[in-house]
Formats: sequence, structure tokens, C-alpha cells
Amino acid sequence: QGWVRESPEGLVRESPRGWGKASPQGWVKASPQGWVRESPEGLVRESPRGWGKASPQGWVKASPQGWVRESPEGLVRESPRGWGKASPQGWVKASPQGWVRESPQGSGWGLGSPQGWARESPRGWEKASPRGWEKASPRGWEKASPR
Repeated sequence: QGWVRESPEGLVRESPRGWGKASPQGWVKASPQGWVRESPEGLVRESPRGWGKASPQGWVKASPQGWVRESPEGLVRESPRGWGKASPQGWVKASPQGWVRESPQGSGWGLGSPQGWARESPRGWEKASPRGWEKASPRGWEKASPR
């Protein structure tokens, strides 16, 4: 195979791309950060938590579903719409207000359309309105109490 050397991780081979090893993920390179590999998203690193990358959201993992990260609410996935999760209510987005989702009567995400988005809360789904947060109920939207 050319020049090889022993390492704690097994046999490492010299190649035009530097020292590394062949793996199911393709060519994996030895680096000061540990094992890294090139990917369409940039450099991906092997860690005890699997393959991933460091990001402002913390450790982000490569998975068949795309980039995922652990969160207190479970697994969260990166998508063109931002970080979120699939739910019975459709695509739910992580936001400073908590989990929010697009609602049918709005024109998209954001405070620009008060009726257009809702958030998940311990009291159920609530939507932003001029009167504050309103709760979804069988009778329609009701004002959420402060408690």
C-alpha cells in the first residue's frame, strides 16, 4: 500500500492526501482534531458520538436524515427551513420562543404575520396574536392565561 505506520487506530497509510485510512466513509485523514473526512458540507470529524461537526448549535451529527443534533426535545434536524423536527403538526422549527410551526392561515414564519405561526407550550399549541398568545382548543383560539 506504500508507506504505512502503526497508530492506536490501526494501520495508517500515506497517500497524496496525507496520512490516513480507508473507511466505510471514504478516505479518512489523521489530523490534530482526530480523524477527519471531506464531505460536501466541509470537514467532518469522528468523535465518540459518531461522525459530525462542531457548530454554533453544538455537536452536529452526520446521519442518513442529514445533519442532526441532540436537544432536550430529542433529535433535531437541519433543513432548508432551519433547525427543526417532523411532528404530527408538520415541520416544527426550533426558535427562541420554543417549538414553532407554520399555521395554515399565515403567510409563513415570523412575527410579521401574527396569525401565521404557533408555538408548542406546556399548555398545548399557542399562536401569537395582537392580544398575546392564544391557545388552540376545540372551540377555536382562546387567550392563553399567564400561568
